[in-house]
Amino acid sequence: PTLSDYINPQTNLVSGKQLVMKDVTFETQELPKSTFGVTLDPLTNQYDRNTFFKLGERILTTNRRLQQTSALAVIDIDDFSQVNQRFSHLVGDQVLLELVEIVNSIIRQSDLFARFQGDILVVLLPKADEFSAYHICSRLKDAIAEHQFSFRNQQFQVTVSVGYTVNMEDQDNFLRVEDLLSCAQKALEQSQALGRNRLTFLPAIEQEQSFLAVEPQG
Repeated sequence: PTLSDYINPQTNLVSGKQLVMKDVTFETQELPKSTFGVTLDPLTNQYDRNTFFKLGERILTTNRRLQQTSALAVIDIDDFSQVNQRFSHLVGDQVLLELVEIVNSIIRQSDLFARFQGDILVVLLPKADEFSAYHICSRLKDAIAEHQFSFRNQQFQVTVSVGYTVNMEDQDNFLRVEDLLSCAQKALEQSQALGRNRLTFLPAIEQEQSFLAVEPQG
């Protein structure tokens, strides 16, 4: 069922049915077994921003030791505020939930996926080089653009802009999660400037300032 199945058309409120969501986070990701300090986003049941930083640093430390590449992608829903304005914030939440399902169906079990804030999602791709990261990000962008969302017999589509970066982990080049996020965010801004529904790559470099926040652009 979709969200519209639970909304009373007369009151525009959720009816007396309960939508139960199953936490599948740990079934789809081969990440550290300990759940100490792990927190989830209450809407999507994905990792939240704080957990992304904690687990992300552990993954990068491992990749540094093994001298393996890492990629990081930032995904932003294009013009997401228009969905909320046209339908409702409840529909916007449902769009985000369906989009998360699409991402989970494409990323690998070893990837670290989180709702960073608002309609911004982030994915850390261990052992991914520029080619494999492009392949995954391109599939995500295209699958989301092709997906049909529906509300009260109205179908609509959304697109996303994606920015990604790749870091070669070696003893002389250890970038933090903040560095990768900053680079991917700059790539995302280029995608949005070029017209949205685009994918842009920028190589990872060390940032002068830590990555503190990215603001939703939609």
